[in-house]
Amino acid sequence: MLVLSRVDLAVTAFSLILFSSLYLIKRRSALNALRGPRASSYLLGHEHDLRTKRVDEVLFQWSKEYGTAYKLPGCFGENVLVISDPRAIHRVLQESLQDYPEAADLRRLIKMIFGRGVLWVKGEDHKRHRRVLSPAFSMDHMRQFLPLFQSHVNYLSEKWDNALQGKSQTIDVIPWLHKMTLDIVGESAFNYHFDALEGKPNELTKALYDIEKLGEDSSPTITLAQAIMRYIPESVSSWQGDHFPMSTEKVIKRYLRLSTERAREVLKEAGLYLDHRTVDNGNDGAPAIGTGREKDILSILVRANWVEDPRKRLSEEEILAQMSTLIQAGHHTTGYTLSWILYELAAHPEDQAKVYEEIKQLRERNPEGFTSSEYDSMNHFTLVIKEALRFRPVVPTLEREASKDDVLPLEFPIFCKDGKRIEAVPIGKGQRIKVDISTYNRLQNIWGEDANSWNPKRFEVIDSSTKTKTQVGLFANLLTFSGGPKGCIG
Repeated sequence: MLVLSRVDLAVTAFSLILFSSLYLIKRRSALNALRGPRASSYLLGHEHDLRTKRVDEVLFQWSKEYGTAYKLPGCFGENVLVISDPRAIHRVLQESLQDYPEAADLRRLIKMIFGRGVLWVKGEDHKRHRRVLSPAFSMDHMRQFLPLFQSHVNYLSEKWDNALQGKSQTIDVIPWLHKMTLDIVGESAFNYHFDALEGKPNELTKALYDIEKLGEDSSPTITLAQAIMRYIPESVSSWQGDHFPMSTEKVIKRYLRLSTERAREVLKEAGLYLDHRTVDNGNDGAPAIGTGREKDILSILVRANWVEDPRKRLSEEEILAQMSTLIQAGHHTTGYTLSWILYELAAHPEDQAKVYEEIKQLRERNPEGFTSSEYDSMNHFTLVIKEALRFRPVVPTLEREASKDDVLPLEFPIFCKDGKRIEAVPIGKGQRIKVDISTYNRLQNIWGEDANSWNPKRFEVIDSSTKTKTQVGLFANLLTFSGGPKGCIG
């Protein structure tokens, strides 16, 4: 047996780091002309700093100094290209989507958490997933959940009233809103009751929260460990994860296993099958759904999958993976967005008063509860929602990697280190790219001179006459839900 001493291990580790560094220096040469912040550490770059600070504020300040495209030092001397320019973003997320997939290490993490669902697949497989998922996320179908949303909001309001009992005290709304959105997603997605607002013990809920706690570890060791995974072949990392999983991987795998088991149990209870066996079918050839199962997303998804060409159907594993995706990604983002809306209304009493007046007028006409069209008629509330989504995006950045050499065009030219003005950025194959959502949503060239301030009324003008030639977002030209074919389906 070969036994390595500590010195041998140290030399081996140093050699690997040196080799990786030389490789990265060669790979990042296309960005040498760009400006950007100096690295606070060669090993950590600015990656660890961004884990411990408000990412949106830090990137916004760098963008003001270096422009809408600049290089950011990453771990082991790597340079990451940060873009907030609309034309560059359009090329990465829409025009040349296939040339800019998620990086291999990020895809491995997505697969581990969510399975082989819509977030993980790419290319033709992604189109197949979206086609089957689309009926469950149509606007008409989503409106049917309005009574469900209202009932949970009313219940949360009652719990807050009981906790306050007429007294003035502080309530941390964020965990409460996360519980409410988890209950809503569970019932609307696959008719599953988490009972999070009730605080009932739930194995799946605990597994979900255990995953979220992993993100709280911002130690340099974790930063480096995740960076090292970028240079390990996927076949090797998958083998390691299957046979010798780390403690964090065990937590992640437990959530995926439990969410898959619960989804399969719900389908069985409803008499729905994923393997296309002969069952009691409806007129369209799809399996019939029992009473009370006509609306939830999983049931609609199964029916839509059945009517697809057999060669284009999702597998059982792929359908069940959508549930873990909806639970984790859906409730978390919605909970934080609701929290920011409440925060901004509290911070701006004039907007709160206008929204309150709109609610009051509707309640006088319809005290039993509002319809979707009545919500749509609340003009100022709609402006507030748009501004909250612009000003407080829950996901501040997206990570992509160039699969070939390319040139990213810029709508807003930048200046290089030598003072040269350029309108395009050449990049090399393998270049990591950080799409800066938060900064794009605050660009003065798009949103006006007060772009870094709260102002819902801006959308009264921008909706009719946008300030940019390039449209990148799915909703109100915001990048909050990403953009292009891989934009947020929900």
